[in-house]
Amino acid sequence: MITMNIKQQILMMHIHEGRSRREIAKITGINRDTVGKYIGQYGEGRQQLLASGSADIQSLIDSLTTAPSILWAFDPNEN
Repeated sequence: MITMNIKQQILMMHIHEGRSRREIAKITGINRDTVGKYIGQYGEGRQQLLASGSADIQSLIDSLTTAPSILWAFDPNEN
């Protein structure tokens, strides 16, 4: 299972260090297609930010690497 921390490391290696997908996959042991998927998600989000006039890249990285919150629709009083 890939943790959010690993996903963040993948993005940092690509963005700040300029590493290729193949290189990142070799370093992390994660499939190159999966690495590409995460980098692609970053690229799509970056394009949306730029189109909206915002350039807060760190917020984008944080949003992509934060685990989604789970909303439970469970009522413990129901049978």
